[in-house]
Amino acid sequence: MNYIKQLNAFYNQLDFNPLSNNAILLWHSLMQINNKTGWKQKFTVAAKVITAKIQLNESVFKRARTELQEKGYIHCQSRSGNLAPVYEIIRLTIEHDCISNSTISDDL
Repeated sequence: MNYIKQLNAFYNQLDFNPLSNNAILLWHSLMQINNKTGWKQKFTVAAKVITAKIQLNESVFKRARTELQEKGYIHCQSRSGNLAPVYEIIRLTIEHDCISNSTISDDL
């Protein structure tokens, strides 16, 4: 995932799909955690870790997480027992392979 492109796309998306401040804070935290994982498609992190990091109580955190899920910014899959949920940040950009324009003739 290209962090800068994702960040820019996120803020562009907010114009059409706004979020609460707490949801924005949570999204940034999840992006930072996902960066630490090396941009794995799916990653786990305990709610207690996130709530401590961004200083939200559990109910506010859950509302923000639900908001991100409902508006299509993340997927979150709960697991049984004391296992941390599995998160997936939805890519807001499409990354393409670059094609060099240097092969195009100047005669065109």
